Amino acid sequence: MGNMYFKHFLEKMTQAWKDKHIKGFAAIAPPWVGAIAAVDTIVSGNDFTIPYLAPLAARVVQRSFPASYFVLPNPKYYNDVILVSTPVRNYSALDYASLFTDISVPDGINIWNKVNKAMDPYIPPGVPTSVYYGKGIPTHIGATFKSTDFNSRSEIKFGDGDGTVPFESLTFGEIWANKSSHSYNERAYPGQTHVGMLAYQPLILDILVDFI
Repeated sequence: MGNMYFKHFLEKMTQAWKDKHIKGFAAIAPPWVGAIAAVDTIVSGNDFTIPYLAPLAARVVQRSFPASYFVLPNPKYYNDVILVSTPVRNYSALDYASLFTDISVPDGINIWNKVNKAMDPYIPPGVPTSVYYGKGIPTHIGATFKSTDFNSRSEIKFGDGDGTVPFESLTFGEIWANKSSHSYNERAYPGQTHVGMLAYQPLILDILVDFI
């Protein structure tokens, strides 16, 4: 989430300040338009492979974290793409109010509305930006429930990405190349996961080459 916080910070600063103080933005595995896995975290809970932690037990706490909502798929990009499906109805990023009501999280929409105001993925950072991301790892792109019981586990649909963030979110920043005078570059690392990127030696060396 650090990429999102830093981009938000840059959006609040003047261009003169950024030109003076920021050499460049090294974004590692950025969820520029969100991570669909965040929907499942709020709906079903996520144990993050922690032993003896049940997803439903974790869900109680995760539903209270603004950070869980901060990386929800952005409606400005995902629009009406189906994120959660049940026999009764489908939910897209345009249906968060209904989804939060149906999973009995009435405060969810208030939290979402607050964090969503801080994010506009179509605004460039205003500094030279280099993005480093993993790919080729099965990544959550949707969930299907066999009933309307959201306490049951869903069937996960997978696509390309780094295991956490979908490919289209990792590479969304490509649109800034035509909107900004600042450079935009990407480096992809096949087979590297979202968390694994942080300790991947070739990545660290590439950042040093790109910025030092």
